[in-house]
Amino acid sequence: MRSARTWIILACALVVGASLLLLSGPLMQNEASCFSTGGEGLLLARSYLEGQGTRCGVLPEDEARGGAILISFPASGMLPSAELARIRQRLRRGTPLLLLYSTSGRSFQQGLVFDRLGLRERKVEEENSLNPIRWWREKSTPLSLEGEGLRTPVLISPARLGLSPESGDKILLEDQKSRVIFGLSRKVGSGRLLVLPSELLANQRLLRGGNLEFLSKLRASLPDALLFDERIHGFGPVAPEESTGTPMADVLLLHGLLIYLLALLALGRRMGPAWPLAAPAVNAVSGLLLRSGAAHRKKGHHAEAASAMLERAAEYHRWPEIPSALADEARLLRKGDLLEFARKVARRQPGRFR
Repeated sequence: MRSARTWIILACALVVGASLLLLSGPLMQNEASCFSTGGEGLLLARSYLEGQGTRCGVLPEDEARGGAILISFPASGMLPSAELARIRQRLRRGTPLLLLYSTSGRSFQQGLVFDRLGLRERKVEEENSLNPIRWWREKSTPLSLEGEGLRTPVLISPARLGLSPESGDKILLEDQKSRVIFGLSRKVGSGRLLVLPSELLANQRLLRGGNLEFLSKLRASLPDALLFDERIHGFGPVAPEESTGTPMADVLLLHGLLIYLLALLALGRRMGPAWPLAAPAVNAVSGLLLRSGAAHRKKGHHAEAASAMLERAAEYHRWPEIPSALADEARLLRKGDLLEFARKVARRQPGRFR
């Protein structure tokens, strides 16, 4: 018993410790931000670019400097539609745009950026083996992407999303085995759009394979200034809310008000009788009397019943004679007066005569 209690206490302590470590960890662990030191962050790539002479800035603080713009995913923030339209205008006017997308899955914001820029994704077919050892080997073996002029392949994790190129696009990175495109360059107006997996420049991948070599070639094709758009990672002033559609809070408030009114309506209506009715005493005798009384009432035997009642009372109490007033009233009795006549007969009984 003591051993089981000890194991339960140790398990609870481990759960609490893991929760504290998770809560105390860096908030940007899974953000492809140039400030993030996590595995998917771009801090190492930014440091390398600055060391090679590229002037790196951050949007929106350094927007006046000019230069190529870099948007990276995964990101937890939202890029306002107005800012995205402005970036697209700058792209058409000649500003290069470097878009680093997440190959592990499509988020809403990434899909919105792809749609606004006219890009299409392609799902990579996965072959999941039932053998756990083979499955683990396939998931842990990185993809080797070939590119023009690269001596060493670029490495990324097994991907779920690739790119669907259009005519005129220049292929930058391709998986020779599956023939899936992962990097391309597209002419948009006077500018150039570069679309690449964010993992190949991430902290966890940059120093492996030909990733650093690819970043060096990429730097040579970009201007001397590069602006990291950190608004989708939570940096910069809070963007004003767009007044499109009905806010979710208003919809929930209206639903709550409707439920409240329906509850008041249901409580205001009486459900059944106001008070429970007394259950009638039902037995064989009462049933027989009720049926007999109903039959006499239906046939109008009130006068005959009154006369019989008066005769039985006089016989039972041994009246010297039947009062003439009661006899005449019984003979002329109409429907509905039988109960009142019975009360008069009862008052004539001994002990109640006076």
